[in-house]
Amino acid sequence: MNHDEEWQAQEQALQRERAQYAHDNRDSARVQGYRVVMRALKQPLPDLLPENFAARVAALAERDAIPPSRLENGLLAALMTTLVCGLIVLAVIDGRDWLHAIADLRLFGNPWIYALLVCLAMSQGIAWLRPADRRTHGPKA
Repeated sequence: MNHDEEWQAQEQALQRERAQYAHDNRDSARVQGYRVVMRALKQPLPDLLPENFAARVAALAERDAIPPSRLENGLLAALMTTLVCGLIVLAVIDGRDWLHAIADLRLFGNPWIYALLVCLAMSQGIAWLRPADRRTHGPKA
């Protein structure tokens, strides 16, 4: 069956459903199938989610949330300590090379660095001037 015949079957099913014709034996199986689809499309949509759906889901998530254990907190502290110690060792070993490399870049001689700093300062200044209630995004609970 080509696209035109498919479209014709859909249109015929739509017209027969709009006219509320009884099922004819003359309708092809394809038209009868599309009539079922047209009838389903005429049904009203199910009710939307209740207004407090998000709050209820958040309450369920909070209720079922498992607080971190002492073991997790201890492991996290050990990991962070190891990371900081590793960074200190790395800075002691290669720190001079980094400082020389950064100095060779001559970052503060580049006018684009000053433009970036001005933009960042203006952005932060505008954020500080905004009222506190407008800083949050999204609806208030």
